[in-house]
Order: sequence, then structure tokens, then C-alpha cells
Amino acid sequence: MSATTATPVAEVSDLGASPRVVRVAGKQIALFRIEDRFYAVDNRCPHQGYPLAQGTVRDGTLTCDWHNWKFNLDDGRCILRGSEDVRSYPVSIVDGRVCLDLTDTPVEEQMARHLESLARGLKSFDTGAISRDASRLMALGMRPAEVMRQGALHNAEREEFGWGHALAVIADCASFAEFYPGKDGAIPVVRALWSASEPVRRYRLRTHAEPSTADREGESEFRRRIEDEDVDGAESWLRGAIEAGLPDSELSRWLVNAASDHFLGFGHQAIYVFKAHQFAAQVGWDGLRTVIPSLVPSIAWATRYDRLPEMRKYIAQLHGVEARLPALASLQRRPGPSFDAARFRNEVLFGKGDAAFEAVHGALSAGVHVDLIARELGLAASERLLRMDLDWETSHDERVWDEGGWLEITHLLTHANATRQLLRRGVTPEALRHLYHNAWFINYQKRFDSTDGARADDSLPAVHAASPAEMAAVYRSAVQRRDFDHAMGAVRAWGEHGWPHHELLAAMAHEAVEADDGEFIALAHVLKTTHAAIEEHRSNSTGEAAILPLLAATRYIASPRKQRSVRDSALNGVKFANPAP
Repeated sequence: MSATTATPVAEVSDLGASPRVVRVAGKQIALFRIEDRFYAVDNRCPHQGYPLAQGTVRDGTLTCDWHNWKFNLDDGRCILRGSEDVRSYPVSIVDGRVCLDLTDTPVEEQMARHLESLARGLKSFDTGAISRDASRLMALGMRPAEVMRQGALHNAEREEFGWGHALAVIADCASFAEFYPGKDGAIPVVRALWSASEPVRRYRLRTHAEPSTADREGESEFRRRIEDEDVDGAESWLRGAIEAGLPDSELSRWLVNAASDHFLGFGHQAIYVFKAHQFAAQVGWDGLRTVIPSLVPSIAWATRYDRLPEMRKYIAQLHGVEARLPALASLQRRPGPSFDAARFRNEVLFGKGDAAFEAVHGALSAGVHVDLIARELGLAASERLLRMDLDWETSHDERVWDEGGWLEITHLLTHANATRQLLRRGVTPEALRHLYHNAWFINYQKRFDSTDGARADDSLPAVHAASPAEMAAVYRSAVQRRDFDHAMGAVRAWGEHGWPHHELLAAMAHEAVEADDGEFIALAHVLKTTHAAIEEHRSNSTGEAAILPLLAATRYIASPRKQRSVRDSALNGVKFANPAP
């Protein structure tokens, strides 16, 4: 150690058998003297921060007495129980003073080390290591979205059935990072990384077919392979197209159109395609080139809901107008006075027979702009959430398959928002199908309405607060108590005050990101629904249209959701073992 790198921190005479803690250069360092040898390590155990100066030293091994992690005092290497070394510092004695070399390694080397450690933590779902490395990477200057991208890469390479809820959570957390300034920025990052790791804990890497030579106009072949559920072939074709330089706009079109060929998985796949766009806005399409192909198995293997009996008539209608979709896509005029938005929404919500289909088809044929149609579908979806019969989840009928409840209903809003956002990125004939799909879905789910048909916000309690910050606190408290009436009352009062909405949106985002009271799938839907509501709110500018999606999402996230997985699974097992006569 040269004199220029030696920093005096203590007098030799001041060090005895008991460790000493010094604070220097922003570091907290534990000094140990064993006979005539001196050691220095970071005082905080890398596990959970317990002071190592309060640990036990025996035969050159330092033990953290909190969780029994053990470190070699010579080099800080963790030798038992732990997954991370503690930093040690070279010690020299100069003129009776203990001096340390505090030189940090270059930032690039530190980042590389923490990225390797993060990868190990993600693989084993080591939540402590994930959280520590994420925070260290951000402290070194890595953007939160880029840290989250590491989780996306990890999950996409392992998820057997492709892009799922975990990658949607990552996209939403990246978007909600705007509501987490300063050190709190680690919270959505950690949520994203935990969500990336837990579902694929200890999974092996997925095998991929080699990229095939796909011409840049090969969208029809890509979609044909997906239609045939040739996952390897479709993924190989897409990878080949990406490697050949498929432009982002064409890549987007391929995915949007492929997700429209069927009504897939209650709208999940269209939602996931939008989430890819949403996350790409944070990290760039280039940053997702190895993640995007995971959408292929998700789309190809999804439930093709339009093959189920309840949807067959509607699909026959859609097939009957397919030839007109190119002409309809070109009719992008602003709506004239003939468009009755209230009537349109009412037909979608409550119309019988072909009413919802005809409402969309009539609006498109009249040249109503797709964004306005999608806007009304988002408001209709919000209305349906407000009418959800909360007693539904307490019932358990005689069907063997599971259907219904909050999770299904939330897809109405998330799918409507995904449709709107995707159409804003480009109107293709195929993408118009999502409007028809969404209208049918919203109309079909009127079966979950409360029996009296009343909207949940018709008689909300009066909620008073002196400022936006105080009202945000009232909102968060009500959500945490599962008091959806007062939470919705806070949203309604916010609109009546005419306050800027940033603090309300931040409160909603925090409750979604920090929710820890249910299964992962439920938490994922809370995030998706909250994000969709905020997006619809921002797109609807002012008035009731801006407040309605926030009320709808609040009713969901603040409702006392009854998740009884063990009970329901057991009763489904009983149905199989004892089928009804």
C-alpha cells in the first residue's frame, strides 16, 4: 500500500481486544486486533446489516451473531451459510497509526460484480441478495428500468410458457418508478425483480431453435406458424427476422396482429403485447430483443377463447365483416355529432344479442375515430368493475372449471386500455379486432353485476381533507383497511376539489407496488389494473371520464378479496371425485 492510498483511521494504542468502529469516507468499518495482526471489514453484515463489530471472532473467522454468517477475516470471504462476501480493506501500520486502503475498484468492475451477484440471486430467489445488488447498481448510476431489465432477461429465458404475469409486473413497476423519487426508487425495482425470480426459481434455461432466415415481409408466415402452434418454428422465424434487422414498427405490427387472430386468454396476450411496448418505452426495443420472442409461446399456447361455445356466434359475426376491416381501418375521421357516446356505452354494457357488436361496427363504419371508441370501451369496462357483485367470490357452484370473480373482471379494463394504447401505435385491420373482442367481453360479463344493478359509487361517504397530501393519506389508509367505500369517497372528493391528481396517482401506484397481502397472481392483477386506470385517466383529461377508471380500480384494489385457494382447490377435487349425477 503506497502512502498516497493509506488513510489513517486510528492509533494502534487505541485498539485492544474489543473491535472498534470507525467512520471514514462515507464508510462504516470494523477494526479487529488479534495479537499483533490487524483486520478491517465493512461493519454491516451483507445479509441484513447487523453490526459485525458485535460478532464473534475465533481462529480467524468472524461470525455474525444475528444469522450465523461466517467470514474469513483475511479477505472477507463468506465461508458458511451466506451468499455474499463482506468487503475487507488492506491494513498497514504507519508511525503507530492504523491505515487503510479505501480505494474503490472502478465503477465498471463494481457493476460487473453486482450484475453477476444479481444473476445468482435471481436464479435462487435470494431476496436479500436481489435487493442489495439492485440498490448497489442504482447507487453506481444504473437506471431503475435497466436494473429491472435484468429481471426481464432472467425470466424470459426460463419461463416455459413464455411471457406471463411476471414480465407484465416488471413493465408496470418500470412505469410506476416515476412515483418513487430518491432512495425510494429501490421499491418498485425490488418488486419487479422478486416477481421475475420467484415464478421461475431454479428453472433451467429454455431451449431455443436456431434463428431461421426470415424475409422482412414474413409476417404471414410468422402468424401461420403461431396458428399451427408451431412454437419453435414461429420463435425461430421471429428471431431470424430480428437478427436480420426487422424495424421496430414492423416488429410491433407482427406482434399486435398475431395477438388479434383469436381472443386469447381473456385478453391476456393482447395485454402482454402492450406491456412489451410499455417496457420498450423505458429500455428501448434493442434492450428487449432477447425478451420479445418469449411472447411467441404465450400467444401460440394461450386459450383461444373464441372457440368456446359462448363466443362462437360473435366470432361468426366478426368473420362476416373481416373483408371490410381494411376499409374501416382507413376511416380515421374525427367523430361527428352522429356518434352518441352514452348510447354506445350503454349498448356495450347492457345490450342484448348483437347489440355490443353492432355498436362497435356501426361506430367504425360511421368513421368514428378508433381512440374515441376505445375510450368509451375503457369507460364501459370501468363501469362494469363498479357493478361487480362482491358476493360472487363467496359462492362455489357445481361447475368443475373455475371461472368468474375479480381477476376475470379486471381484464375488461386492462384489455380495453391495452387495445387503446396499441391502436395509438398503429391502426391495422387486424388490430381493429381488439375493439370487437373487448366489446363482446364487457357485455358478456354483465352476468357478474350486482343483482340490484346499482353502481358501487352511487352513495359514497363524504370524505374530507385539507390538502392533496392529507387526502392521499386518507386514501392509502382506507385501501389498507380494505374499506373501499372510503377509498372511493376519497377519489370522488378529489375530483370535486379539482386538485391536481399527481398525489392521488402516486398513492394508487404505491398501494399497487407495495401490496403484500395475497398470491402473486392477485398482486400482478392489482398492478395491471392500477396502471390501466391511471393510463385511462391521463388519456381522458377531465370530468367524469377521468375519474371513473380511478374509481373502478380503487374498488378492486380496496375490496376484501377472498382468496381461498386451498379451499377452492379442495372443492374442485371433490367435484372430480364425486361428479354430479
